Amino acid sequence: MAILKRKEYKPPVTIIIGIKCLKENGEGIIITCDSRTTDEAGYCNDLADKLHSVPFQDGNSVIVAEAGRADFSSLAVETFTNLAANTKMQDYRTAAECLGSAVARLKDKIREQQRGTSEEFQKYLADHSFELMLAYYWGGKPYIFTLKLEAGLPVLEPAIYCAIGCGHVLANFIISRVDMTRGFDTGAGMWLGAYAVEEIKKLDSRCGGKTRSATVEYKDNKSVSIVSPSDCPAMDEVIKEALDFADIQKRAWTHLIRDRIAEVIKNRNRTTN
Repeated sequence: MAILKRKEYKPPVTIIIGIKCLKENGEGIIITCDSRTTDEAGYCNDLADKLHSVPFQDGNSVIVAEAGRADFSSLAVETFTNLAANTKMQDYRTAAECLGSAVARLKDKIREQQRGTSEEFQKYLADHSFELMLAYYWGGKPYIFTLKLEAGLPVLEPAIYCAIGCGHVLANFIISRVDMTRGFDTGAGMWLGAYAVEEIKKLDSRCGGKTRSATVEYKDNKSVSIVSPSDCPAMDEVIKEALDFADIQKRAWTHLIRDRIAEVIKNRNRTTN
């Protein structure tokens, strides 16, 4: 009997980070991302719009962010936008289920064209995979959901932050070093998200382009989402500060390593002598 080797999962190309800022008088959700997409031929587009503000019928609005195959994910976002326009948010899962329905419709269309076995269909989805991040407020509480094309199910992310895309491991490593127990306001969250994206772009060539951001706040009992323009001066200032800090941190880390190595060698020489 032939044994089929399971295909290794490859995270969609990009980095998207969501941070819940819970500090009083500065609450909100910050989403940051890069702007690079890469097609099957390896060509890069550094001007991609991966963040979208989607309004619902009752005046609530959410942020949805794309990672992976932009041609398929953009179809899902388009369908989600159309569904949301005729949907009222009834509870904390309404927007998430609406996104799940949009992806289910996309998979139905793909299945109409890919009339193979279930294994072949799953392989096709894996080869054209994407992830989505959804952020919004309900009842004054922030929510972040993530969704993969293959599973098609919106998953609630309970942690203060989460990341999707090929840079998600690096994002978790960078942000996990920060003490978030005291909470963040949106300004600090914006800086941390921008800093993480900028550092990841240095380490992963699949991530690039300008760092973009979006914000979700709770105002007048509504979820209100805003995507910052690509030429936002405030974001440019945040990016500059983050890059300056990275340079200072690198120099300090270098000096610390040298001093520590010198101390270890000195103590060792004392012991051997």
